[in-house]
Order: sequence, then structure tokens, then C-alpha cells
Amino acid sequence: MHESLTLALRRMPESGRASGHSRKSLIRLSCQAKPLIWVSFYPKFGYRQETMMIGELSLRLRDLRDRNRWTVADMSERTGIPKRSLDKYMLRSGASLPGFDALCALSKGLGVSLDWLVFGADIAGEIVELIADRAANDMVQLFAETLLRYNSEGRSGIIGENEILTASPEEWAADLGLRAGERARELMASGTTKADLLTWKQWRTERMSELLSDRLSAMIPRSNPVGNGN
Repeated sequence: MHESLTLALRRMPESGRASGHSRKSLIRLSCQAKPLIWVSFYPKFGYRQETMMIGELSLRLRDLRDRNRWTVADMSERTGIPKRSLDKYMLRSGASLPGFDALCALSKGLGVSLDWLVFGADIAGEIVELIADRAANDMVQLFAETLLRYNSEGRSGIIGENEILTASPEEWAADLGLRAGERARELMASGTTKADLLTWKQWRTERMSELLSDRLSAMIPRSNPVGNGN
């Protein structure tokens, strides 16, 4: 589930809309097969803000189309959404708001996150940063643990002239970059939320403080207790 999208919709008030519109509509917030989560999209958010959101979503779709030099037919083929529906989503005025199935199809077919599609770069950027941080952390830790294991096994040639395990720094950077990208996709596909990532980041901060404290304690000699006679 996309955490930022969930929180934003949960904060919408429950009272109905004043200008004759239906009391509420529903948006389902997960493109995962499970869990299937429905959250109320309350019109009182209100009508002007909803209109702004539709307009911004339409703008992002047009931007994707123009930036990638896609035709509407290209987008239809990628998403499985009829051209007529896509045209309505991208209208400059009076655009339609895609439903759940269409949002998921747009997200997957066009290669963008659901958060970015609905809310834009600010919220999506924060999640991307957290995902990248976690993925890079996992891969660098795996690399360091591998070097330590090889060293403990007494393997030779771990560090050579301009090489680590017979590969140059540039080759390792490329390899770790690819692995970090794969790890990022795994995190996103598994439904990792913003809350999960923030919890992990807090744990890492606390763990780094513990390690630093232990390192400093090992470096500073302990004085003998007073009165021990030595």
C-alpha cells in the first residue's frame, strides 16, 4: 500500500459535499493483489481541491506523453486503457479522474509510482529517497560483509593494486548500482510503505549511535577504580 496516499485520504473529513455532489466516492489504494484496501475519498476535501488534483494529474499525464514522445495510441498499448478514456484523463479542462483500475494500469504501464501520479514529485521524491537509501544500504552492507568473510577465510588477493577481488572500483560501482536497483524494485513490489522505511531509518540511526559508542569505549582506556591498591 502506498502510505502517503493512504494518510492523505484518511485525513479527509467525512461530511458530505455542499453543491449537490454524492456524499463520497471510493478509491482503492493498492495495486497489490493483497491486501485490497479501500479508503473513503470524501468530497468535502473539497470540490476545489479535488478539481485541482484532477487538473494536476491530467498535467502529469500530458507531461509523460510529451517527454517520452508517446502518442495516445502508445499509452493505450502500454496501459490497456482505451484511447478515448486516456483523452478524457488528459483534457486541459474538465478532465475525468481515473478510477482504481485505471490508476493502477497507468502507474504500471507508464512506469511511474501511484503516489507521483496522484500527488506529484514532492511526496514521491521523499519515498524514492527512502527506497534508494535502504537499497543502497543493503547492497553496500552485503559487499562489506562479503569482504570480511573472504578475509576471515584467509583468501588471498582480496585487495590488489587498483582492484578489489580482481575488479576495478568502476566495475564494483556498476555492479552494486544494478543490485541496488533490483533491491529497490523488490522493496516496492513487496508493498514496503513509507512508515516501514522511516522505522528502518530510525533503527539504523540508533544502531549507528550504539556502534560509535562501542568504538569510542574501546579506544578510551579505562582507569583503575579508586582504592584498588594497584
